[in-house]
Amino acid sequence: MLFQEVREARGLTYAIGSDLSQHGDTGSLSVHCATHDEHGHQLVELIGRLAAEMASDGIDGETLARVKGAVRGGVVMAMESVTARMTRLGGGETLLGAVTPLEEYLERIDEVSCEDVQRAASGVFESPRSVSVVGPRDVV
Repeated sequence: MLFQEVREARGLTYAIGSDLSQHGDTGSLSVHCATHDEHGHQLVELIGRLAAEMASDGIDGETLARVKGAVRGGVVMAMESVTARMTRLGGGETLLGAVTPLEEYLERIDEVSCEDVQRAASGVFESPRSVSVVGPRDVV
C-alpha cells in the first residue's frame, strides 16, 4: 500500500520502505524514503494520511492474504540463512523468554485477522510520532 501509493501512483520517491524495531517493553516503526525537496511536504502528509487510514479502516481480506503469503515466504526463505535463524532464536529468547517453533509461528501468521491489523495499526498510528528530515528545514 505504501509503496504503491507513494511511488507507483504518485511518483514522489524512487525508494520507500519501513522498518520495525522490537524490544521487550517498547519498539518503533519507521518509514524511510528520499525525495526532491519540492515534494517533501506532500510526501510527509501522504504518509501520515495513509497511516491514519490504516488505523481507522484497516485493510481488506485480499490485501491481508497477500501480506500473509509474503510474510510466510520471507520467514521460510530467511531460515536458509544462519544469521536469520540465530536472530530469530535470540529475538525469541530476548523478547518472549522462549522461542516459538517455526510451525507455530507460521500458524500464528495465518490466524491474523483484518480486525487484528486494524487494532494494531490503531495502537501504533494513533500514538504520538516524531519526524526526522535530512535536508532543507522547511520540508516538514
